[in-house]
Amino acid sequence: MSVRIITPVQILEAHQHGIWALCLSADHHLISGGGDGLLKLWKFDVQTEKLVLVSSASTPHTEILVVQKTKYGKLVSAGHHGGICVWNIDHEKGLLRLHQNLGIETEYWEYNDRILETQTGHLITWIYLGALPPIVWEWSNEEGAYRLKHELPMNHVSVLVEDLYGNLFSGDRDGKITWWWKDITMHFWTAGQTLQAHKGAVRAMTRTREGYLLSGGDDCLIKYWQPNMDFKSLVLMDILEGHASPIFHIMETKSGEIVSNDHGVRILAFRYPRKPEFRVWRKKPGGIRFVQNQMGFVRGYLPPDLLIIDEMEGNLTLWKRQEENYVRYAVMKNGHRDLIVCCEVLSDGYLATGGLDGRLVLWDIRPFLAKE
Repeated sequence: MSVRIITPVQILEAHQHGIWALCLSADHHLISGGGDGLLKLWKFDVQTEKLVLVSSASTPHTEILVVQKTKYGKLVSAGHHGGICVWNIDHEKGLLRLHQNLGIETEYWEYNDRILETQTGHLITWIYLGALPPIVWEWSNEEGAYRLKHELPMNHVSVLVEDLYGNLFSGDRDGKITWWWKDITMHFWTAGQTLQAHKGAVRAMTRTREGYLLSGGDDCLIKYWQPNMDFKSLVLMDILEGHASPIFHIMETKSGEIVSNDHGVRILAFRYPRKPEFRVWRKKPGGIRFVQNQMGFVRGYLPPDLLIIDEMEGNLTLWKRQEENYVRYAVMKNGHRDLIVCCEVLSDGYLATGGLDGRLVLWDIRPFLAKE
């Protein structure tokens, strides 16, 4: 298969000091968060097939690291300074309006970089490997706002994952995984089983569609866990070896297929003497088996068979599954001058990417989404 070249539809100098987060709102507006502390609202014009800036909002953050939508129609942002901000999108006027600021006058004001929204709409916010415990925020219909529910009594948390029943798994800097059981009536989580899962920090976890847990850590191992029948303990089913540096990301693309990424060797923030490597694994009789490995970082998966791979040189590539392996299918070139940090697929079949150069780049990937 020959590799196709995709060139940008549009290049926007959107932010100073980089774009760290992109989010698609419920009404299909694109929101970008930058190192300049600004949130920007973009609309895709179907006639011109270009992004149009609708509005821009200053935030209390000096740098925005996280932007995501919630079940209650709000937008949430976090980063350096400014707590956790909750925003309304005024669809009629096309404005972002600050609705609420969580963490004012607390230790949580200075820095936040992780947010998990649970199945029940609770927000859990924490600092990656930070000394402060995660905070649970509960939505109040009466107040029309979030309110502090409780702290989770854990420290130095790297990752939180929710299971099929609303319980939580946490991974920490000491390599421990804890299963937190939820009180359904009180919406309160209490610690259950804790096990020593990895040497060094747990860096990544994901829950599969079947309810299994995968964890990865500083020991370069991926471990495959099955909940015991009493749903109160985890049983180690398999250990996946092969990565040469700490595991940074794990995702399930489709049932029975796992893609993992290591960290590579990094110096000077985003310079890589050795690029990250991704590996594809599939569940087969007898366990999970290795399929292939390639250099690059997985930025996303587009059903039924496309991986979005960052080659760490300002280029993204599409990899298409052909029989057992994924093959390099298309290259998106000449859009960014520096590393790509985030991407978001628009409902119209376009891909928006943001990078350290502050550029917001639009790509037409519609021809690659259709089945051949």
